[in-house]
Amino acid sequence: MPGKKQQALSRAIDEAGHDARLSGASVVDHATLQSECEPGARAFWQAVPSRVLDLAVDPAEFIVEISSRLCMQECAVDQWCPLCDAVLDSRGHHSRMCCAGGDRTRRRNGLRNRIFRGAARAGLHPELERPGLLLPSRPGDINQNEQARRPADVYLPCFTGGLPAALDFAVTAPQRQETLYPGCSYCPRGRL
Repeated sequence: MPGKKQQALSRAIDEAGHDARLSGASVVDHATLQSECEPGARAFWQAVPSRVLDLAVDPAEFIVEISSRLCMQECAVDQWCPLCDAVLDSRGHHSRMCCAGGDRTRRRNGLRNRIFRGAARAGLHPELERPGLLLPSRPGDINQNEQARRPADVYLPCFTGGLPAALDFAVTAPQRQETLYPGCSYCPRGRL
């Protein structure tokens, strides 16, 4: 194509390849690939590895992350999860979503702690798990125990424009049944 720049041609080829991969993908792979197209999803690949900046990833973990994001198998066959007795699929999706072993909570806490440390290094005076920031569930509900309400994961007393910010984190996966089949009371597991 005369007159087209290399960058435009490369983008067209990449988009055609991506569209072809999506059209032949299973429901789970489609969700995985689409999640990689969301804003910020590819920032993982752009971070310069640095142990000093806490941006280094163990090589084995890096390979597992690549395999997952590219819809590749992590092991040869499906097995049973020893923690919850569900299928531990060969793509490793279940291991990222299983709530029986506490790994989801550890990943969430790891993310929270990393953001906390970064905010502290930036001089934002963050507070972990600060309670009492949420309003009552219903207007006029003054009897609600303020301490029982979920705290902010990271509270920043002075953020953008001098205003405070309460950050709350959730680690989730695009392969969750309720994401793949929204509103469905019975999720057709056989189609995955």
